[in-house]
Amino acid sequence: MTHTAREFLPAQTVALFADRVITGEPASTWPESNHATLAADHDMLAVFPATANALSAVAAGAAPNMLCATVLAAEFPVVFFPVMTAEMWKKPVVQRNVDQLRGDGYQVIDPAWGSRYDVQAGRLVEGPMPPPPPVFAEVISAHMPR
Repeated sequence: MTHTAREFLPAQTVALFADRVITGEPASTWPESNHATLAADHDMLAVFPATANALSAVAAGAAPNMLCATVLAAEFPVVFFPVMTAEMWKKPVVQRNVDQLRGDGYQVIDPAWGSRYDVQAGRLVEGPMPPPPPVFAEVISAHMPR
C-alpha cells in the first residue's frame, strides 16, 4: 500500500482480505519486502485502486514508491483498475497515460460508471467506480499466467 492509500484505508482493514499487506513501513522490512523481491516472488500484479498519480508515474517510468517500483520491476502481467473522480478520468493527460500504459503492454481495465460513495466528498458521486468483486475476480483470473 502506498502512503496515500493508507490515508484512505487502514492497512489493518486490507489485512482482513489479504494474505499479506506491504506498506514499506518500517524500513526493517525492506530486505525481504522490496520491489525486486516482490517482483521475483509473484507472477501477476493487480493495482487497485489505480490512482491518476500511479498511472502517471508508471507511464513515465518513474518509481516514487514501492508500488511503482514493483510494477516497473515486474516481468509478468500487471493489471490496473483505475479509481478516481469522473473529472480526473476524462482529462486528456490521464487518457494519454492510459494509452501509454496499454502501449507498453500493461492491462488497464476501463472503470464502470455509476453511483459510489466518495470518502473525501462524504457523499454519493457519479463517475468511475471500483468493479464489483465478481468482475474483479473474473478479470484477475483471465490475466493469471497459465
